[in-house]
Amino acid sequence: MPISPQQQFCALILDDQIDSTMVLKTMMEHRGFKCYHALTAEEATKRIEEVLPHLLIVDVTLGPESSGVDWLIEVRKGPFKFIPAVMLTGSGDQETVKNSMQLGILDYVIKPANASIMDKKITSWLSRLKDSIYNLEAEEAPLDIEASFDMQILAISETGLCVSGVISNSEPLSFNKVSSPFFEGIDVAQPQRITFLNYEKSPSSSGGSQNPIRNFCQVSGWTEPDFKRIRLWIRSNHLGRNF
Repeated sequence: MPISPQQQFCALILDDQIDSTMVLKTMMEHRGFKCYHALTAEEATKRIEEVLPHLLIVDVTLGPESSGVDWLIEVRKGPFKFIPAVMLTGSGDQETVKNSMQLGILDYVIKPANASIMDKKITSWLSRLKDSIYNLEAEEAPLDIEASFDMQILAISETGLCVSGVISNSEPLSFNKVSSPFFEGIDVAQPQRITFLNYEKSPSSSGGSQNPIRNFCQVSGWTEPDFKRIRLWIRSNHLGRNF
């Protein structure tokens, strides 16, 4: 059963073979995904910042001088390192599969795969995405109302967070009682409050659903030990980003 527009996940497919990509894209969209396609690694690098995908689907071989594995290695060094990835390969070579699995991928597909296998895999990806997306559980500061938002944390710095979501605010919007397993994972205190700042933007819509936007948030409640851990985490993960 297709997912509702409010739950729609976005996928970016990097594959230089248009015909096979269109088949995969059609099957995924039937299951409720919104799919974007890039033919080259350079195009995918631009698209990943534009569409902020929940899932990457990457072909191992992109021609004689390009590799999907190399592109994913670079992605894993930056702010999008936590986006789950699926590798496509035209070979069942165990070394290729092993190298792909070392990148912490969600799954791999040996092409061509029949429709029944692909449908089962797409259903599995959807289920695992629902379980793995970081939830920011927040209570709106001025009101006694609790709400849970499905968001991706794209980057972190001492000044705040960069997140992907569909919150549209006409003025700075503050939430308290914020929690996410991401903060526990890097041993940083749960923020006491976050304030969404880029209120001049609003999410665009397509197909009856809202596309995610990048939102920059100020964070209150971190102490110097938290800042130290954030600095160490940024250096170790090559995330020298300021915002």
